[in-house]
Amino acid sequence: MKALEEIHIRVTEGTRDELISKLRVSLRNRDQFPELEFLHIYYHARYETDLCLHLSWDGSLPVQGSTLALNILAGGRELGSVKHTVWIESGV
Repeated sequence: MKALEEIHIRVTEGTRDELISKLRVSLRNRDQFPELEFLHIYYHARYETDLCLHLSWDGSLPVQGSTLALNILAGGRELGSVKHTVWIESGV
């Protein structure tokens, strides 16, 4: 089973790069998350303030999400608003 977490973060203008730097620091020791297949960071084509993160996991997740996502959410809330969803692969 695979899972995908999607995190949308809207930051105040001029803080996007600060948040991306914090994310890079928190991911330095990726060995803590062996089931994390990838983490992609996207920014909105038009709005500098909007980020979207995709975390792909090889395995199931609790309904509230991974520890990594919860930590990212806590840091994101300091800089703006966040929305987090957990998706389970359908197997079809």
